[in-house]
Amino acid sequence: MLTIPIQVSGDVWNNRSDVKQLLDQTVSGQQIMLDLCSEGPSLRRLGVTELVDQYNLNVSITRWSNGVESVPYQRVFCNANSHFFPMSHHYWVDETPNKASAEFRFAMFQGRGCPSRNRILYDAYHVWPGKFLLSKMHSRHAKSWIDTSKNTSISLESLSEWFTDVDAAQQWFENCPINSIDNRVIQDQYQIPEVSSGEMARSLLLNHYRRFNVELVCETYTRGKCFFPTEKTIRPMVGSRLLLVYGPIDYLRNLQNAGFRTFDTLWDESYDQYEGPIRWKKMSELIDNLASMPAPQWQNIVEKSLEITQHNRNKVRQIIRDLKGI
Repeated sequence: MLTIPIQVSGDVWNNRSDVKQLLDQTVSGQQIMLDLCSEGPSLRRLGVTELVDQYNLNVSITRWSNGVESVPYQRVFCNANSHFFPMSHHYWVDETPNKASAEFRFAMFQGRGCPSRNRILYDAYHVWPGKFLLSKMHSRHAKSWIDTSKNTSISLESLSEWFTDVDAAQQWFENCPINSIDNRVIQDQYQIPEVSSGEMARSLLLNHYRRFNVELVCETYTRGKCFFPTEKTIRPMVGSRLLLVYGPIDYLRNLQNAGFRTFDTLWDESYDQYEGPIRWKKMSELIDNLASMPAPQWQNIVEKSLEITQHNRNKVRQIIRDLKGI
């Protein structure tokens, strides 16, 4: 059997040309295994199924953590649960009280850059000054939001759909005033030996959770039918914070189906019916309302959220116990 790795990073299929070369060498009826390396993208939206189905092959798929998308392949060693849940026991901390008198109402912690995340970071800084605690984890690589591999990869978003003046945006990011508040760069999580235990795994960002009330999460996979919660969602649950999530359609609904609670009793979560720039537009309208809310009303929302955030924290704890036996 031929095993073909499918390499993805967010909403980008990085090795499409390599996969096509391998498929071109197959014969009709051959058995192949697609290896997603424990990632959870939408195979249909990325075009993986469209390419593979051009060949008359016996296809299986392994290590694909997407339980909500249907594909005509046999699943082998596929786990619908994200591997970030069992990993979260490394950064479990004492509960951090959430008070409406926090320094900031919102926080956004950006890791790997991409067009959508950079647009959201740009707006958080310019549209709601003083309302967001911001962090931008830097990279030793070239700016990832500049597409340097058009001929070899497939990306589900483009700069033009997020920025009308790309040159001006690029200039701002080259001189970005937002730093990494925990002094980490993107490569740290791969190069530091303590990645699975100790300081790095405990997530230094949790040290800043007393400073804000709501975390704006930009998830890894945001296009197509997929559901793959990462540490970006799990960390604020551990930290007992409210969530706004830029992710794929029905991300919040799928969280609910997994036993978590979202905040639809406190504010409008209809943005979950959309993806891409339209989702961000709907989220921006919600943030406008929340950012301008009088302090007593805001206090009331935070107080009412405590039961929900406690439920989510307990749910993560139970998942850790079920998966890790601790």
